[in-house]
Amino acid sequence: RVLKRREGMSDEEIERYALCYELRYRAEIAYTDHEIGRLFDDLRARGVLNEALVIVTSDHGESLWEHGEEVDHGYGVYDSTMRAVCAMRLPDGEWGGAQVNGLVASIDVLPTILGFLGIPTPGGVDGEAVPLADLGAGFPERTRFGQATKPRKGLDDDPRWTNIVKAGCIRSGRFKLIETPYRRSVELYDLAADPHENDDLVPGADPVYGPVVSGLRAELRNWTTSADPLPSSFESSQRDETIERLRSLGYVN
Repeated sequence: RVLKRREGMSDEEIERYALCYELRYRAEIAYTDHEIGRLFDDLRARGVLNEALVIVTSDHGESLWEHGEEVDHGYGVYDSTMRAVCAMRLPDGEWGGAQVNGLVASIDVLPTILGFLGIPTPGGVDGEAVPLADLGAGFPERTRFGQATKPRKGLDDDPRWTNIVKAGCIRSGRFKLIETPYRRSVELYDLAADPHENDDLVPGADPVYGPVVSGLRAELRNWTTSADPLPSSFESSQRDETIERLRSLGYVN
């Protein structure tokens, strides 16, 4: 892990600060692992584990200062944040230990479950099913998008989409492009050669990457502006119910 310096902090201070959060993050993972174990033990005790399709996933990863950003998961779209857990246990433990060799996103979870159950995917679903019946066969290359949620202050006023000026990314093949409109920045990474996103190919101005950058930027912008339905206003009558739901997930103390 490479930690990038931040103005006003020494390398030692950054390393110590990041290590503190990393240890806390590891503790959270250990706790989650324990609770998932309890779930599996209960399913086994009920005699339904080998009949169940179990999917454990997360909504995001966590940045631990790899790119000079705050320890957080909402400001950037580097892979430290965008790579999320997704582990599946098929009935009878079929394909146990196999790894899906292909790009999969959270939008693919729903069609994957429906496909496994033999239920058609309804219209309007952007994701594609992972072929669980034959994981060894692989699947065609996919293009996937991502978008940050922060910062919020003063950046949520575009009528087209509240996240439109925040960091967004597109992953296609070996390349990943990141565009952050409010910073007026564009980055391009070759994840096959640079999986930790340390070597931005845009500043080098190598003409070979020009078409890649322009093509991916166009795709990302088309996706960003195609949000449908557009975000709605909050229904105040649901406030108490929403708070209780958030509290049950640990988001309200």
